[in-house]
Amino acid sequence: MAPRRLQRRQRIGMFVGSCLAIVVLLAHNPFNGYLTETPWTNPLTPECLNVAKADVRTMTQADIDRSIEQAKQCAREGSRDLPFPQWTSAQPWVGWIDGESHAYDSA
Repeated sequence: MAPRRLQRRQRIGMFVGSCLAIVVLLAHNPFNGYLTETPWTNPLTPECLNVAKADVRTMTQADIDRSIEQAKQCAREGSRDLPFPQWTSAQPWVGWIDGESHAYDSA
């Protein structure tokens, strides 16, 4: 079976399409890396607060401040990994193409 030759218009279309795809993929600037994690704080639990609703009305401002500081110490900060579709470029050249999926969808 002989290979079919592409017509001139098809070759031009494939070349332009390939160039456009490369430009769009490079516009999100993959050379500066990606943001693959997000800062995250564990949610506060009632045990962290140790304050009943009835006690809140009788608390002074100092008591409220002390409770807030205790709650901040109880909350742990960290980071968690993002799934691939939510990765973003660290410094994209074109802002609206910072995500990987946006770059692929645009091409």
